[in-house]
Amino acid sequence: MKSSKKQKKSKQQNNSNKATEDVLNPDTMDSDKEDKKKEEVEPLTETKVTQAIEDAKLSLDE
Repeated sequence: MKSSKKQKKSKQQNNSNKATEDVLNPDTMDSDKEDKKKEEVEPLTETKVTQAIEDAKLSLDE
């Protein structure tokens, strides 16, 4: 029981430290958000690339 309380307090302390770091170093906070955005981008597939090329060719023809 005591160990879970210690873990919870430790986690809260880590979160507090992270929040303090974000305030003191906003650059690191932004890079963390950018990293998360990069993870959310779905990978390009060959069909998507082909479709984009065809769309570009059509727009050039017009």
